[in-house]
Amino acid sequence: MTEHMKIYAFEELRGELYPTSFGERICESCFTRPYEFSHGQYVLHYIVEGRGFFHKDGRDYTLSGGQVFLTRPGEMISFESDPEAPLRYIWIRFGGERARRLSELPDVTRIDGAPFLRMMRYDTKESSIVEYITGELWLVLGALTDRTVEEPDYVSLVRNYLRGHPTAAVSVAELSRLVGLNRQYFTKVFHRRAKMPPKEFILSVRMEKARELLSRGVSGTECALLLGYASVYSFSKAFRRFVGVPPSRFSPCQGKR
Repeated sequence: MTEHMKIYAFEELRGELYPTSFGERICESCFTRPYEFSHGQYVLHYIVEGRGFFHKDGRDYTLSGGQVFLTRPGEMISFESDPEAPLRYIWIRFGGERARRLSELPDVTRIDGAPFLRMMRYDTKESSIVEYITGELWLVLGALTDRTVEEPDYVSLVRNYLRGHPTAAVSVAELSRLVGLNRQYFTKVFHRRAKMPPKEFILSVRMEKARELLSRGVSGTECALLLGYASVYSFSKAFRRFVGVPPSRFSPCQGKR
């Protein structure tokens, strides 16, 4: 449970946006950091590769490559590196009046990681490193606060996951961790995109699969088993509520709800 880390720190600066330190951490399997406190600054963790399980303010997040995790002043986090996909990430601490624009952003988002990668490739012997890193930080801030940046297609991500796990009793909390958002924000964004709450969407995907199976001649009893229902009765009840008829009377030509 070790790690390899590079850290670069600057003297205390002032301005609209200023970095105080940045670095890279490469974790081995199951590396755990019990706590990390942000004090009076903001911290961005860009996941380069691997997967990590982060915890903040009673919420759990699963992060993977291409995602950015935001810590605000006064927040404390902990994390663990996935044993099968060790975590590697680049972080930067910063402050300034412009940094406050991040306060309303979600904890997790996706971003082009090029500015973070360039930070770690820069020749730190050059005297202009502070200006260089500040410039990259401005690019990151612009990308994070640009409202025109398209959000990931959460609906497709969730649909594909549900189709790949048809027998699993998937919860909204699990789906929010899957896409790296806190539950409240995920529910709001997903409802806006899918035009229905996550719970209803979960049911709709399962019923789509049920219709497909019934159309192929699979019995209601087998459908209940294949879709992970505890009993044929609970499956039949859900199917009738969603489709309008019980599985025994379903016809492939019947339309969707």
